[in-house]
Amino acid sequence: FPYSYYTVGSCFAVNASVYVKQGGMNRKQAGEDFYFLHKVFPLGRCYEINSTCVYPSPRPSDRVPFGTGPMIQSISESTNKDLRTYNFESFIDLKIFLKQVHNLYQITGKDLKEFIDNLPKSIAQYLVQHGFFKAVEEINANSSNLETFKKRFFYWYDAFKVLKYLNFAHEHHYEKSSLLIGAENLLEKISDDSIGQKNCKEYLEIYRSLEREF
Repeated sequence: FPYSYYTVGSCFAVNASVYVKQGGMNRKQAGEDFYFLHKVFPLGRCYEINSTCVYPSPRPSDRVPFGTGPMIQSISESTNKDLRTYNFESFIDLKIFLKQVHNLYQITGKDLKEFIDNLPKSIAQYLVQHGFFKAVEEINANSSNLETFKKRFFYWYDAFKVLKYLNFAHEHHYEKSSLLIGAENLLEKISDDSIGQKNCKEYLEIYRSLEREF
């Protein structure tokens, strides 16, 4: 996914002109940083600062129905400390789809159906139920080259649709798994070394170290 950045409200900065151009952030709804930043990322010139660290306040909050504050409150009140996250296999399915997006440029109706049929069921069913065929047709009709197509496609298949796909996949195909298992699964995919089982803090330190190398 071309815009796979973290969206934590206390950990980003934008130019004032960009903030105004994109309409700023709402002040009453949850996820305002997520929605705002994913309007900004397609503009380009986005960078990660990995030479410093921001520590958001860990205070619980019930100001909004979801987000960091409510999650902190839920974790602090729960006796079950086994944090759950999206099943790693759902991301593998997503990757299979995203790696083939370029094949959708100027695709015919017959080939488009075959494209869908060859995808994992979790992502294929989500796409069919959310206007995929019509979207690809309209995007192709307004794209004169592959780069334009990809830009338009990821304007349609944005981060919000990625999130909705993950929720759909866990309603119909997968069960959420332990955060520790997910962290271990990812490391096995991206690291050549044998890491072994770690605790949450150890995994966090490993991933921070890896990010600084990118």
